[in-house]
Amino acid sequence: MASGSGRGDRPVDYAAIARDGRFRALRVRHRTLVLVTAVLFLGWYLAYVLLSAFARDLLERPVLGDLNAGLTLGLLQFAVTWLLAALYAVYARLALDPLAEELRADAGRGATTRLPAVPPVPVREPVPVPAPAAPRRHRPPSPVSGLRRDQVSGEWTDLGRGPARPEVKGTAR
Repeated sequence: MASGSGRGDRPVDYAAIARDGRFRALRVRHRTLVLVTAVLFLGWYLAYVLLSAFARDLLERPVLGDLNAGLTLGLLQFAVTWLLAALYAVYARLALDPLAEELRADAGRGATTRLPAVPPVPVREPVPVPAPAAPRRHRPPSPVSGLRRDQVSGEWTDLGRGPARPEVKGTAR
């Protein structure tokens, strides 16, 4: 599964990188970071929602003039979001990026062991699907009613009597 990195250098063996212990450590660190960040953010948000649902008296207390505790906690949602994003960026720069750069450098030098080439998977041609049958243009006469609808005029015809005449009410013949 060796393929080029798109920069004109040697092909990179991604399967060997995936087996590297440093790559696995990088993934564990990243997963831990994402999990902790998500739990902190969602916990803070859930606490705010629960307080607004069940502790209205607490949230209605004034903090500074007309600013109450509920509005303060609502505005702190933004601050907490920015804070967690900043902490995520700092941790990624200090703990994840150096390890990722080390792995990239080793992959560029070809330091990982090469696996035998895997033949490409053959591509199957799609099976043609037959077109749906055309809708029937006319219906056969109904043996029960003895009526048939003319496709051109739309009139009903009694098979035993010929075309039906429309009756006009209020006229005498």
